[in-house]
Amino acid sequence: MKITGISLRFFIVVLLAAGINLNSRSQGVKPQNVYYVTVLNQYVMKDGDRTSKFWAIGQKVYDSLHRLHTEIMFDFDTHQPVSYKWNYFDSLVKVKTAFFEHDTLQKIETYTYNTDSLLTEKKIFKVRNGDTALFRIVHYIYNGMGKPEKIEAENATGKLVYRVKSTYDAQGTEIKRKVKTKSGFPADSILKLSCTPSYDSLNRLASRSCEIQYKGRGTKQFTCYYEYDDQGHVTGLKKTDAKGQQISLQERIYQRSRNRLSQVKFYDASDTMVRWIANRYEIYPTKDRRHRQIDY
Repeated sequence: MKITGISLRFFIVVLLAAGINLNSRSQGVKPQNVYYVTVLNQYVMKDGDRTSKFWAIGQKVYDSLHRLHTEIMFDFDTHQPVSYKWNYFDSLVKVKTAFFEHDTLQKIETYTYNTDSLLTEKKIFKVRNGDTALFRIVHYIYNGMGKPEKIEAENATGKLVYRVKSTYDAQGTEIKRKVKTKSGFPADSILKLSCTPSYDSLNRLASRSCEIQYKGRGTKQFTCYYEYDDQGHVTGLKKTDAKGQQISLQERIYQRSRNRLSQVKFYDASDTMVRWIANRYEIYPTKDRRHRQIDY
């Protein structure tokens, strides 16, 4: 599917139309010809502040049952789509995702769940010689809180690739992780993790001090601090190094009347704003999907 060079709006229409082919069963409810699109816009920055100019860097496309079936990422400089994902569903459960980069299929993942709707197995297929071949199978085992306490990955022949064991506190926050590697390691490159969390008077995570060992990147020490609004949303996320110096800061703004994320501002170690992202919510209500409404 060649998409480079076509207009952004036409690309949206093409992907919305493609979504019809996804499995549409949902507890006996048939999806309508209505699509919801969240557009992630990033502002052009100048002297630590935003300008009036912005470009789309991502889109999330939902059907009328609010299933996220298409995710697109755009290059900020060229404005062209560089990667996208198609999610497939059985009822309301995602069972498969196809990953594309620069119009080329890279891999496919399939998902299996238990009766509690927890992911128990993920199969990863990678493209080889123009076809997909099984690359890895990841198995998940959960504790009583529904947290993954053991993850095992094996290759196509059933040999162990890596094993992850995690420990959680009474609030469900991960406090320890150990990884045994054989012929590979997890996608996040974490080999060992130790975290000490603290909570506020409402039992919300207030801070989390961590020491994490990464594959090929050494050990990092940092602390994250969280701020909330009266609706329970995380509105501030500050990250500091082992000496207490700021590494980064996020400010999140929510649309209170609709209870949804509106904007995210990113600051660097010197508290200079380096990025500003705003979400725009759209509705495509007609059958031909060529008419757009801004969902204020």
